[in-house]
Amino acid sequence: MTCEILVTTAEGQRVAGWLRLKGGRVVASPKTPADGILLRGILAEPTAVLKGGRMVQISLSREPEAWLKALPYMYTGSYLRAGMLSAEEESKLSLATK
Repeated sequence: MTCEILVTTAEGQRVAGWLRLKGGRVVASPKTPADGILLRGILAEPTAVLKGGRMVQISLSREPEAWLKALPYMYTGSYLRAGMLSAEEESKLSLATK
């Protein structure tokens, strides 16, 4: 399971990196060292989802899969976006980053 992190710059939107679920942990794969700082900041932030009409905080350490799935709902702004990759996109990414 992989979530792609996109940022908007003066030149347009670009991929900053990926957050992947590996072995029950979320692992960051930044494109640049500066993007690594951004991804570490995202990893440090609490994530919340709407459950039963109220916001519930999800713990990265206790519920890494749910935390990762919630990112696209948390990061939908004009500067910073998150999106889950399809199985096909994830397969292509794995081949490209080997």
